[in-house]
Amino acid sequence: MKITTAELLDYKKNWGQDQEEICNCLGYDIDDEGTDEELMADGYFWLETNQQWFPETSSMYTQREQLVADYIYDNK
Repeated sequence: MKITTAELLDYKKNWGQDQEEICNCLGYDIDDEGTDEELMADGYFWLETNQQWFPETSSMYTQREQLVADYIYDNK
């Protein structure tokens, strides 16, 4: 099933977090050089075009949101 542009935009708007926001939410030191690696180990991926982090999976995702996340992750 094709992912629409609207779905991509909605997903990015609803799930993306910038570096400061995600570090604050997860209790990471934004100035620590190892933070990116920790986020990736915790199941997040960075989307350069949006300058945001996204969860690879989430228990809060709908099935469709998971498909969108997988699509973005595979095509980043």
